[in-house]
Amino acid sequence: GPLGHTNLYLGDWKKEIDDTKRYYDRVVPKYIHHPCFKGLYTTLEALPWHFNFTEICRQVLLYFRENYPQMKTMLSPIMMGPTGYQNDLYSPEKWVDIFGRYLFEDIQGLLDCCAPQDAFAAPACRNGEIMSNGLEQWYSKMKEMFDRCNIEFWSNVETFQRPFGCHGES
Repeated sequence: GPLGHTNLYLGDWKKEIDDTKRYYDRVVPKYIHHPCFKGLYTTLEALPWHFNFTEICRQVLLYFRENYPQMKTMLSPIMMGPTGYQNDLYSPEKWVDIFGRYLFEDIQGLLDCCAPQDAFAAPACRNGEIMSNGLEQWYSKMKEMFDRCNIEFWSNVETFQRPFGCHGES
């Protein structure tokens, strides 16, 4: 959750759920009045077989739905599409199978938006020419899956500014 991965690496995945709930219980009342505050992010960024991923996501998303029903819910799992470090292990069809089962069976109806981490910022190059990297096929398969699950398919574009405080907390 927002407090980092320490709970998970120490094997306390239930504390990760509790910390995430407490975090949003502090943050939502503080920012709910802002027009740009539209949703809540399930902060666990992992593969489905890491850290009790599906159970953490299910419990956090359920908490969001029960306590903040007016807010959209979002997840950005690690999929590492065709250019990521998982590209030689999982085809787009395999990702559809893995995440399709997870989305259908474990969190159906709890997730509004999903922006998979695809690691496409490192395209294959040859003599300065950017080569085809398979993103079109990958995104096409992922979009079909998300459409079937009734989940908005977003892109994960991240920028970071450091140092950053956490809502006035030290």
